[in-house]
Amino acid sequence: MANIIYLRRKGTMPAPLGRKLLWRNVAANLMRAPFPEPHVDRLGRLRGNALAFLDLWRGRLDPRKIESM
Repeated sequence: MANIIYLRRKGTMPAPLGRKLLWRNVAANLMRAPFPEPHVDRLGRLRGNALAFLDLWRGRLDPRKIESM
């Protein structure tokens, strides 16, 4: 999610595509978290989405934060 917002702000991704990708990813993680696929950590992804929203709200969104997680 942070990457999509970063690319949108940078101007290398059109706004409609960014919104579509962002909400599709969040929705998939929300819907599939209770019954995840065996090879996908949906709950972990959902936590990451929540952290990215929190960072966005605080004004601290940076895709490089993943390196320290």
